[in-house]
Amino acid sequence: MLCEKCKKNTATVCVTTIINGDKTVKNLCPACAEQEGHLNMPLSFDHDFSWQNLWPTIFSLGQGELNRGSNAQTCPHCHLSFQEFAKGGRFGCSHCYEAFQPQLKAMLQRVQGSEQHTGKLPKRLAGVKGIRRQIDALRGQLQQAIDVENFELAAKLRDEIKVLQETVQKGDA
Repeated sequence: MLCEKCKKNTATVCVTTIINGDKTVKNLCPACAEQEGHLNMPLSFDHDFSWQNLWPTIFSLGQGELNRGSNAQTCPHCHLSFQEFAKGGRFGCSHCYEAFQPQLKAMLQRVQGSEQHTGKLPKRLAGVKGIRRQIDALRGQLQQAIDVENFELAAKLRDEIKVLQETVQKGDA
């Protein structure tokens, strides 16, 4: 494949950019990639990198949400503040999840692009479990459609859920 910029050299660098959900891919030769500044990007990992420092780094990326949403909020059970959680990356108790839910949703949205962590499934389990996750998501959409009285959409979602449930019951996944 030839470089998309100079159209002379072999493209060995693939630059993928996602901005507001729009994905663009450029295939460039090393010279053009360096010229555009893609090869000399500094990676600032210190030699004493630790996983404990990962959470504070992630939270520092969205410092506005941290300051705006917390209002010195603390967990009513363990009295851990959200700032303390952001520094250490660990909750004080299981009730912290509920106490800091708005800030966690904002953080998950920023880091993962979704408010809900879904994770990955092993290939052998992806079929049935993937369909069950899809059913759960559709049930949430169905409830929202009912809440706003969009009954046409609700009927479509209901039918989709039935088809998926039949697939799981038959074991076709």
